[in-house]
Amino acid sequence: MVRLDNLIFIAIAVLLVICGAMEYRLIERRISAMPMLRLTHQVKENEKLNEMLKSILRPTSITPLPSKDPFEPPDLLKKKGDEGIELKLTTICWSRSRAMAVVNGRIFEEGESDPTSRFTVERIDPDDVIVRLTKGGSKTLKIKGVKGQ
Repeated sequence: MVRLDNLIFIAIAVLLVICGAMEYRLIERRISAMPMLRLTHQVKENEKLNEMLKSILRPTSITPLPSKDPFEPPDLLKKKGDEGIELKLTTICWSRSRAMAVVNGRIFEEGESDPTSRFTVERIDPDDVIVRLTKGGSKTLKIKGVKGQ
């Protein structure tokens, strides 16, 4: 019984090898039957490849970017001259115990500083806000559009 199994295994292996050889020869014949088509296809691919290489290897001038210090703060956080500071007062919430004001879209209480350190809110009155600028001097801010001003 074992000998019969071995013979069947060998026969199947031989048939697989024969089928593989026949398929290889068939592929070989197909390739040799169409040499011109294959050759023109390769030539077109080579032309495209050569064009791509020429465009890549073409000499170009590269202008370097200006060097930038990685530890320099971004432009938003840089201190500008106080003349360029635009302060807009939009709201005052005032009572005898506590006063708050909205300047440039942020809420401040008396004594608080701007996160960019350009000014400090010195005093909040019912009608105006006095801020002290970091470079010296102070400004009085009033809400625009209120009657009587």
